[in-house]
Amino acid sequence: MRRRSVLTGIGAGLTIPLAGCSAIDFIADDEQRQYSIGVYNYSDEDHTFIIRIGRRPAEAFENMTVELDASTADERIPFDGIPATLHITVSDEYEREFPWPVEYDGSEQSALKANIYFNPGREQPIWVHAG
Repeated sequence: MRRRSVLTGIGAGLTIPLAGCSAIDFIADDEQRQYSIGVYNYSDEDHTFIIRIGRRPAEAFENMTVELDASTADERIPFDGIPATLHITVSDEYEREFPWPVEYDGSEQSALKANIYFNPGREQPIWVHAG
């Protein structure tokens, strides 16, 4: 009986100090992650993409302009900061806002890359997927 209580005490003694470590590591990891976007123009025309990346829908910390020829892409555009939203305008004709994508369906972990696609022939001409 005494052995069981000693083992329980040792287990609790090791678990309690380490319990917060994963949360601390997660915060540090999130700040150290390198995020990027990829922009894909599936149109037969040249387009200018204005992309605002932010922590909240109305607050952008990164504003960028990407000019793409017809049927081309810029596959890796890095930026600093922790993204939560994307506001995309294509040639002043199309506009859409998206949450930053997660790594996979059901995950709460933000994807390192958001791929932005444009094809005016689709019902939804702008869409975003995790890269």
